[in-house]
Amino acid sequence: MTTRIEADSNDAEAYRIRGVYLDELRQYEAAMADYNKAIELEPDYADAYNKRGIANNVLKQYEAAITDCDKAIELKPDFAEAYRNRGIAHHHLKQYEAAFDDYDKAIELKPGFADAFYNRGIAHSGLKQYKAAIPDFDKAIDLDPINPSYIHNRAAAIAFQASEKEHTEISARLERG
Repeated sequence: MTTRIEADSNDAEAYRIRGVYLDELRQYEAAMADYNKAIELEPDYADAYNKRGIANNVLKQYEAAITDCDKAIELKPDFAEAYRNRGIAHHHLKQYEAAFDDYDKAIELKPGFADAFYNRGIAHSGLKQYKAAIPDFDKAIDLDPINPSYIHNRAAAIAFQASEKEHTEISARLERG
């Protein structure tokens, strides 16, 4: 990509693509600089805002991530990935209703979006709503059966649900004497 940028320093897509590569290398500040340049060159570039939103999530700059995803959605209202990424930021800020709304919208726009089901399951698990989390993990696994995170988190939700049920039963027995 650097060669492509050297050939045309006004190529916004090249900056976005290089930003993605830098993200993969965990060079988030450098990726952020490329996303900023892509946006500077093409202010209506929804995917560049979304990618910068992802980098902001990784850097724990959740308000900035929401702002970037808001802009991506404004530019491209059917951008399922931007809704999912904004949902992640809302979740980290403990804005759970907003997170669920975003995950639901991402799934509505892209019914086969395994990551959106997975992230909604994570949000349910974080709120100890394991019974609600398990179907989301199941759906994510149906869509992407080899993703180990989906499988692991489904197993954890089942274990936690069983543990809570066992705890409730023991507490009830103790109360009865």
